[in-house]
Amino acid sequence: MIYIVWTALLYSNKDITGINEFFAKQGWGQVKYVLQFKTKAGQGGEGGRNDVVFKWATKNDNEVGKFSIERFKWGGFHWLGDYIANNSGIIPSKVLTKLKAMRDKAGDYGAGTD
Repeated sequence: MIYIVWTALLYSNKDITGINEFFAKQGWGQVKYVLQFKTKAGQGGEGGRNDVVFKWATKNDNEVGKFSIERFKWGGFHWLGDYIANNSGIIPSKVLTKLKAMRDKAGDYGAGTD
């Protein structure tokens, strides 16, 4: 099980079809919405954005490798563990606790350090 975070995304339930079409077009598999939240003020202009967590249903390691490289050209995509390590100061505490539990349970790619 892999979780990814898409930063600065305005999301509603009707968007999942378009997001999965985008992922399929890129050859990245499919995602399922988990939660979204507003970040706290801090770290320059990064506070107050809407970040969304998805569970990624990848079919094989080729999709993982493809996503790992290609996500950089689109910006805003992060492994959950890296996201926590780099943004813990602006994640609301209740959300941070939940995200850490998800990461620890999943054995997430790019777990990073706290």
